[in-house]
Amino acid sequence: QTSFDMSTVPAPEDLPSVWEKYGSLADDRASWLLNRPFDLRYVGGDITVDVTNQSSTMQVWIRSRDTFDASHAVQCAALAFASDYLLVEPIMQKHGIPWATPGFRAASLDHAMWFHRPFRVDEWLLYELDTPTSQSARGLTHGRFYNQHGDLVASVAQESMIRTPRA
Repeated sequence: QTSFDMSTVPAPEDLPSVWEKYGSLADDRASWLLNRPFDLRYVGGDITVDVTNQSSTMQVWIRSRDTFDASHAVQCAALAFASDYLLVEPIMQKHGIPWATPGFRAASLDHAMWFHRPFRVDEWLLYELDTPTSQSARGLTHGRFYNQHGDLVASVAQESMIRTPRA
């Protein structure tokens, strides 16, 4: 899909940031979440504390927290860095696993990214993610980044491993 109808999702300004939702938490997970250089705004809810929707898809608005005036190559590097934040989350969401699960572990096994047109990471990008398959502690996620005009600017694929403690 090379274009996206932005009228189908709320504007990022209409959604709470992770800072607004979790800024008062005082533990290691909150620090990890809140000290990222990117602002994240989940369209359908996040999986930080609990999972209310076991869908295999999610949408998140993302942009750098600070102005990022850099070359296209550096913009691409920054987006590649940020793309890895969320790629495991559709797999976790599908299986009802929040980040707050004690002993939960995840790792990227393979990660590929393609850049289709220029963009800026300090402007809102809609990150649409889905997992077509997940089983045996592994899952595949596809992601697409759209600018606010609905143009596809980058896409990504990753295989991840997830582990939860046995009961």
